[in-house]
Amino acid sequence: MRKTLSIASILLVACIFSPRASAAGWEAPADEYFGPLKQSILEIRNRLDRYDAYGDRAPLGQEVIGALDGLERSIADWQHKYPRDPWLPRSLAHLMHEYWRAGAAYSPGARECLAMIRLHSGSPETWAVLREVGVR
Repeated sequence: MRKTLSIASILLVACIFSPRASAAGWEAPADEYFGPLKQSILEIRNRLDRYDAYGDRAPLGQEVIGALDGLERSIADWQHKYPRDPWLPRSLAHLMHEYWRAGAAYSPGARECLAMIRLHSGSPETWAVLREVGVR
């Protein structure tokens, strides 16, 4: 009886903790670096947020397109390693929004970003940003 109870307890614990372990593997760790510029997910988010400090609707200068392309390559590496990370849709939508503000919504980097959004299938937040900037 004890043996059966022990086995049942072990199976119960395994069932409770196994979904958490697999879901945790979906998210990129904050201390991993992506792309040729070796940017963490926190640095990517902070760089994108810094552009919003100038005003969300204000246009950005053409000089930021190179920096946006660097972010795009870092996010592409991030998506390659962690395709189911729940933070990807927001970061992709934010990057696409910044391309639009820089007048580069149809640049090669922006097209790569759009391809990643389509591959990732996007979230409602992502598609709302795409509608706002007129990209389909």
